[in-house]
Amino acid sequence: MHKITFSEKVKYFGSGAELSDGKLFVSDADDLKNIPERKDDSHKGTYGTALIIAGSKLYGGAPALSAEAALRSGCGMIKVYTHEDNRGPLLARLPECIIICDEDPGVLEDELVKADSLVLGPGLSADERAKQITGMVLNDFSCPLIVDADALNIIASEHGGYRFPDDPTVIFTPHIGEAARLLGKEPVFIKENKLAAAKEIALKCNVITVLKDSVTFISDGESLIINPTGNSGMATAGSGDVLSGILGGLAARGLEGVDLAVTGVYLHGLAGDGAAAGLGKSSMIASDIVKALSDVLKCHELI
Repeated sequence: MHKITFSEKVKYFGSGAELSDGKLFVSDADDLKNIPERKDDSHKGTYGTALIIAGSKLYGGAPALSAEAALRSGCGMIKVYTHEDNRGPLLARLPECIIICDEDPGVLEDELVKADSLVLGPGLSADERAKQITGMVLNDFSCPLIVDADALNIIASEHGGYRFPDDPTVIFTPHIGEAARLLGKEPVFIKENKLAAAKEIALKCNVITVLKDSVTFISDGESLIINPTGNSGMATAGSGDVLSGILGGLAARGLEGVDLAVTGVYLHGLAGDGAAAGLGKSSMIASDIVKALSDVLKCHELI
C-alpha cells in the first residue's frame, strides 16, 4: 500500500479533482505479504475454522461460492450454517465442508464460540429466520466478522443505531445499494460520493468498510484505500460472495483489521483479472474467480 500518486489521482478521480492526499492510499502487490506463511509443522487447526452463515431456501449458491473461496484462501476448515435444502447440493459441490442445518438456536451459539472467523449474509434472505440469525450473531460473536449482502440490509432496517465494539475486526462489504440503505440515502448520492460514503459507514457503525463498485474503496473511518485490481467481468452474480469467503478465509488464518480488508480485496481482484485473462470478461462467472484464486496464491507462494 502506498500514498496515492498524482497520476493515480487523475486515473481514479479526473484531472480536476480536489482531494486531500494525507490519508488516501492505493493498495499494491506488497499487501500480499500480509498473507501468513504456511508452516511445514502444521495441521488444519493451524489455519483456523471459518463459519459461513449463509443461504436460504431460495438462495443455495451463495454459501457454496463463499465456502469454496474461503477454503481456497487457505483456511483449515469450513463450516456452513444454512437451510436444510442446501445440504445435498453443498456436499456434492464441496465435500470438504461441514454443514449445519439445525434450527435450534443453541447449536448456532455453540458454533459461534468455536469459530476463528465468521461470514454472515450471502444469500441469507430477509425473512424472520434471517433476522433472528443476524441478531444472534450481533449479540454473541467474538471473532473477526465479515458482514455481506442480506445481513447488511437487515442491520440497516432492524439495527440502524447499532455500533460494533472496537474488537474484534468487523468488515462490511456493501455494494452501492446496500451502502445507500445503511446510510439512509439515495444510491445516486453514494455513487457520486463513494469516498465520503465509505468513511461515513465506517464511522457510523465502527467497522471497516469495503464499498464495492467498478473501483472498490476501503475505509476504517480515517484512512481511505483504493483497490486497483479487478475488471468489469467481475460484475456478475456471486462475485461478492466470493469476496466475503476470501476475507473469511484470511481472517481464519489470522489476518485482521485494515490489513485483512486490503489484502482480501486486492487478492479478489487479482483472481478476477486472472479469470478474465483466461476466459474473457463477458463469459467469466463467479466460480471462475474462485478457480483463478488458486493460480494467484500459487504464484505468491513461489515468490
